[in-house]
Amino acid sequence: MQLTFMSIPVGYEVGAESHPIQDQYFCVIDGDGVIYMGDSPYSLFYSHPLDHDCAVLIPANTWHNLINTGDRPLKIYCIYAPIVHQQETVHWTKRDSDLEK
Repeated sequence: MQLTFMSIPVGYEVGAESHPIQDQYFCVIDGDGVIYMGDSPYSLFYSHPLDHDCAVLIPANTWHNLINTGDRPLKIYCIYAPIVHQQETVHWTKRDSDLEK
């Protein structure tokens, strides 16, 4: 398992992604957003609003996107199993994270 923390700026998103072998668990610490999930990046047919203390389990190989819809940064922690990022990895921006992929 791996624990990560994300702060998504107002109006920004994680971007459509899937993790072939990792289950993912999101828990909202602060802010408001919406989660989208589906079978492909072009078919995110499920959506649900998120706010403080909401949690979402995303099964491996499920496409998803998380968007900040609030008026302050959306702060979440995320648990991946098995791990996704190398130990002590820090991405200051989404662009930094995308460059690692």
